Amino acid sequence: MYDIIIKNGQVIDGSGAKAFAADVAIKDGKIAKIGSLGSESAEKVIDAAGKYVTPGFIDMHCHADLTAMLCPDMEGLLGQGITTGFTGHCGMTMAPAGRYFIGMLEDVKAFEEIMPLMTYGKGPGSYPAADTETLRKAFKKRFGVDMDWTTFGDFRERLRRDGLGINMYMEVGHAEIRMDAMGFDYKRFATQEEIDVMKKHVIEAMESGATGLSFGLDYAPGMFASFDELCQLAECLKPYNGILAAHTRSRGKDPNTGEDAHPIDGMKELMEIGLKHGLHVHISHIQPGFSAVPFDQKMLDASAEKSLEIINEYRAKGLHVTWDVLVPEYIPWFFFPDLAGIVKYYVACCGGKKAFAEKLKSPAYQFEIAEAIKNNKNPSFGRFNENYPILRCKNKSYEGKTIKEIADEMGKEPVYAMFEILLQDMDTRYKQNRLGSGKHTNVYNQAEEACMGLDNCGYDYDFEGELPDMPVDYSTPTSYCGMITFIEKRKDFPFEETIRKMTGNAAVALGVKDRGFIREGLVADVLVLDKDNLRSNEDFTDPRHKPDGVDIVIVNGKLAVENGVHTHVRAGKIAHGLEMK
Repeated sequence: MYDIIIKNGQVIDGSGAKAFAADVAIKDGKIAKIGSLGSESAEKVIDAAGKYVTPGFIDMHCHADLTAMLCPDMEGLLGQGITTGFTGHCGMTMAPAGRYFIGMLEDVKAFEEIMPLMTYGKGPGSYPAADTETLRKAFKKRFGVDMDWTTFGDFRERLRRDGLGINMYMEVGHAEIRMDAMGFDYKRFATQEEIDVMKKHVIEAMESGATGLSFGLDYAPGMFASFDELCQLAECLKPYNGILAAHTRSRGKDPNTGEDAHPIDGMKELMEIGLKHGLHVHISHIQPGFSAVPFDQKMLDASAEKSLEIINEYRAKGLHVTWDVLVPEYIPWFFFPDLAGIVKYYVACCGGKKAFAEKLKSPAYQFEIAEAIKNNKNPSFGRFNENYPILRCKNKSYEGKTIKEIADEMGKEPVYAMFEILLQDMDTRYKQNRLGSGKHTNVYNQAEEACMGLDNCGYDYDFEGELPDMPVDYSTPTSYCGMITFIEKRKDFPFEETIRKMTGNAAVALGVKDRGFIREGLVADVLVLDKDNLRSNEDFTDPRHKPDGVDIVIVNGKLAVENGVHTHVRAGKIAHGLEMK
């Protein structure tokens, strides 16, 4: 007897091949048989008539490790069909937690217990740091969770003990490694003694099962690293066949040359490191290698195409290089549905929305903020854009109009119109522009080798991320429905090809052999999708909704979602290297 039989479905195996009619039997966590199973029995029989049976989706740019101790069920990922995440990107991980710790994401909200609230209002790349022992107490007070790990191995074991909704291939991040070695004095090149400390951390992580190492070279503290430091750390991966991934340098000054950093230069830096040490390198959330200012669609398309040509040139030299691209409808994880989120830093400086609203009545204060925004010195995320539409406001006449349209009606500059809207209703909600919606991303996501990422964490549907009286933070629609939105936007493409980019391609890029396809003997990470009723239910006012049509989600042979309802089985596993254990 089998554990589960999925009958009468159309199987899409993840290879891009045409769908075919077959039953799928699951036993002891694996796909035991594919074919006609009319006479076979199982403890659970699922009728998939009129539906598709596919591999579970693999999120190739996942930050679920950053929230795993807060939302271990990861409902938002499972609900959209994600069964596996490649995590630890951009140098950002929760371990090691040595002498010093730099804020990553949700953990930053614990810093309010030990330093002024405004320290965490600035967004990616400029989060605060603290001594870890003090932060442990603040973490417990803020979240009710013990920050009881020190090494990468400790953290990995903690997650294994708590249980996870999805599988994870976990990289160790350069940021915390560098913080432990250098402390608050990290805005410089590291000494050899400090690099030696970092190397010990990399080796400990790899011995403890890390899949690889990630750099975040647009963010502190990694952005200050020398090429020599990066090479020495990368070399530690070789005995373990570890993957070296990077959010490559794309802005600011390259500390090695003093010249402006451009995306293609950052990609080349990573690939040169990989070539030097014979490593598999992975370019995180690939972007066009060259800027086009002012915006020029043809130039951006050509830039993306040229970037792929350069990658292939490195492959011709013998480099193993892969990449992921964010789903075209990607929404950045620093999205706040409150319009006040655009000026979050100033709200934090005032101690909350109520106090900010009082101070915003001052023309002098409005002028100071407006000047910062106009001169691109607004430290908050997201950025101000006059074309943002208002979704909800006490003044109903504003709803559906952009800030620019409202400004024209008021006879004011758009930034001052935003202030007026906030003064009327500090809880106004808006829709932020997508970062990935430029058509240049089609060059990447239509490429044969493309695999997709969300660049988001794992949250539950009751997630409440923000401190009281601050702009609400529910994460973004991408966190809950990004993969399904991607499918919705690809109606003109064969469904089998779309599924391949979310499953088989990712398995090939990672180099894993046991999942990513519907094949006998592979791990049973399996979905049943009702394609005719697949709906993302994307909502910018409150994104915490599950999509429709993701009827069944099976993780390691266990039902994690049944008829759209979460079972909270926490059947996910953490890989040791590339082997899931």
